[in-house]
Amino acid sequence: MLDYDSFKKGLFEAVCNDQWIKENNVFPFIGYDFGQDFLSSNKTGLVLNDSPVLLLSNLYDTYTETQTRIKDYADRVVFFLRCFYEKIEDWIGQPRDILDRQVFFRVTADRRLSGSCVFVNVLGLDIIFGCKVDENIDVFITMDMMGMLGYSIEELQYLAQKNTPRLFPVKIIDSANLAGYDSGARVILVSNTAGRYGVSTIFYPGLMESLSAKFKGKHGFFVFPYDENCMAVTASYPDRETEPWSEPRKVIRFKEPDRFCDKVYYFDSAAKKLKMARNSEGRKRWEPKSKIG
Repeated sequence: MLDYDSFKKGLFEAVCNDQWIKENNVFPFIGYDFGQDFLSSNKTGLVLNDSPVLLLSNLYDTYTETQTRIKDYADRVVFFLRCFYEKIEDWIGQPRDILDRQVFFRVTADRRLSGSCVFVNVLGLDIIFGCKVDENIDVFITMDMMGMLGYSIEELQYLAQKNTPRLFPVKIIDSANLAGYDSGARVILVSNTAGRYGVSTIFYPGLMESLSAKFKGKHGFFVFPYDENCMAVTASYPDRETEPWSEPRKVIRFKEPDRFCDKVYYFDSAAKKLKMARNSEGRKRWEPKSKIG
């Protein structure tokens, strides 16, 4: 029986050698998101929302139980890609004004993911662009798909900035309203009602200004992109290894416990500007680059 890495390599090679894949100039690739490997292609974009067909860990679990041929799994993946490609073609055929309303952005820390997609980098964070095909499927746009859709990067940025707060409405949990929370430091957790891509709220238009009102008398506040689903906001810069938002975070119970990135940001309320306070990668403690605000 093959180990996971050998299975993943064999499956990828089998998919690449499929006749339909070759004839249609489909370029499969292995992506990585939410701690899981998945197979996708340039023609279908990045199909997320945990498709069981494309998640390699799911396929490997079945393989270990049945030990059937890798080609059987490759055929299953190719069939899914073909069906989804046809759905994408129909979806792309919609009137442009409908497509325009489905474009959104997502912040990601995984270079393997952003490297497969159209992306821009803002303040050290990679932003990729997606389209909401329906309530169960989000597709992230590769270079080939951007050409199929007929968008420029500038158009994607404009539409995504306008649509994302509507497609993924903001959700705020304030530690001041949590019973039993007495850490002393007021912390606001910001996510969205969809429960995915919540850290992207860091770039929602007008959100930082509205959060300023919650920290009256303060010059500004610090912003911590904590994980894919959440950012934490506090006016008190932590001077210890214990994270001040650890208690309210238990209330939300996100899947991923790992820190999203080690960047810290500061929003200057007077200047109405978000800037990087420090890139603290490799450090055990948060330390401001200089006295801010």
